[in-house]
Amino acid sequence: MRFAHGFACVEVSPAAWGFIDQTGKLAIGPRFCAPSCFDDADLCSAHVDCTEQRPFGWYQLIDRKGQQIRLLEYAEVRPFSEGLALVATTKAGSPDRRCGFIDRAGGVAIPLDYEDAFWFSCGLAAVRVDGKWGFINKSGKFVIAPRFTRGSWFEEDLAAVALDDGGSMRSGFINKAGELVIELDGYRSLGDFSSGRALVVNKLTGLYGFIDQSGDFAIPATLYGAQPFSEGLAAVQVEKDGKWGYTDRQGEIVVLPQFDHVGDFNEGMADFTLGGRQGYIAKAK
Repeated sequence: MRFAHGFACVEVSPAAWGFIDQTGKLAIGPRFCAPSCFDDADLCSAHVDCTEQRPFGWYQLIDRKGQQIRLLEYAEVRPFSEGLALVATTKAGSPDRRCGFIDRAGGVAIPLDYEDAFWFSCGLAAVRVDGKWGFINKSGKFVIAPRFTRGSWFEEDLAAVALDDGGSMRSGFINKAGELVIELDGYRSLGDFSSGRALVVNKLTGLYGFIDQSGDFAIPATLYGAQPFSEGLAAVQVEKDGKWGYTDRQGEIVVLPQFDHVGDFNEGMADFTLGGRQGYIAKAK
């Protein structure tokens, strides 16, 4: 798991997760049964009941000292973003799933009226109603009407969407006015914008590349694997079934491919796997 607000969630023993600080010291003991992370409210919704007997999930809303603030009986609780956390009554894919948002005290801020939803970003959240995605503000009011077949979250004031335009499927990125400002032809988006770049994949070749906010390619679609940018770097696989390294925004390899698996950078650190070993690498200063 990546570091967030000074902590990373680690599995100390099977199904026993705790939190380490950036020195590697165990800061919150392993009493949780699934991984989670701290958020922009310095709170964490940690899962403490992973049994099948409970119809709802059982989460503890904890602070940085590991103290419980409130018990949350939802099947899913996402990290807080912009002061609100996405919650759901059932797991993703369930036909009776309902989503809404809670505040930092654990109270319902936006009722659980949506079939699915993403977290708040740039002041808006994507929600699905009657099979279509739209975007609401923090008052729960639609500011972009539900008309998309696929929705996502806003980053750098752009969000990836897809829509059925009279039987013709179109996809790309919209602005906060709901206008399709980048249209993808022959490519599919795989992430939001970060560091001015968005990850896309060629539908025919399966190769990856990155576009800029004008929709032009900043890094050509010649990569066999890639992850979205984080803190100015993106994990990439330059050879088929090869090792992973990192590229900068201009497509220059700055960390040579050498890892079996890598994560994204957060707070200057990224997790890796190499030959059965796991750990964290730090960005060069």
